[in-house]
Amino acid sequence: MHTHRNLATKEKWVSQYESLVDYIYQGYEEIIYEYTNDLSCRLFIQEALDNNDSQVFSMIERIRAADEKLKSVLHPTKECIHGNFPKSYFWFWGIPKNSEELMNEARQNDWI
Repeated sequence: MHTHRNLATKEKWVSQYESLVDYIYQGYEEIIYEYTNDLSCRLFIQEALDNNDSQVFSMIERIRAADEKLKSVLHPTKECIHGNFPKSYFWFWGIPKNSEELMNEARQNDWI
């Protein structure tokens, strides 16, 4: 569990997530493995939120803003692209529609 980390670590997760979303928004051209690995910062954030971590909740507006920006560029997939997460983990249930590489991989894997 990652919720016992200090505030600096949690701030880093949120900052990494915001930067990643900006990168994805501008056009992400890595392979699916890199994409899902890069999204681990959002998974850590979610684990902390699920455990009512007050330090992460103090950054909730930043997280929500990044989530909305990411949602705006995701093409929904038929299944989870990493692991077995529920649809509420939306970042694993979509592919950036502005990423030719990832959209091609999604088609090849019959995710879209």
